[in-house]
Amino acid sequence: MNSSNQQTLKSAALFERMEALLKNHGADIAKKVQCVFLFEIKPAKNQAPVYFTLDLKNGEGRIMRGKVGQVDVTFSILDEDMILMAAGKLSPQTAFTQGKLKLKGNVSMAMRFSTDILPKDAKL
Repeated sequence: MNSSNQQTLKSAALFERMEALLKNHGADIAKKVQCVFLFEIKPAKNQAPVYFTLDLKNGEGRIMRGKVGQVDVTFSILDEDMILMAAGKLSPQTAFTQGKLKLKGNVSMAMRFSTDILPKDAKL
């Protein structure tokens, strides 16, 4: 993984804050969601992506940097659009229909992703 890209990602802080959320509510979230998501986040178009694996299937849930294990759904999105989704300014459905969010894998499982699990204090 390119660490310089990771440092330029605004959304990297989202995933770090999500770790705290999982410590308090991860078991309940994982029991409800039962899915492993891979986020492929590009700092900008035509730049190499940075990966985050969000395991909401096992135990109390985990966030891991990079591609880890078997995933059910891969979301590909630009960093800025990820921040807009977390801030509630862009819904995942709108992002998908506008081509800003692409997915690979099990579409019905993709519908289990909710911005409710993202930290609410995202800022651009």
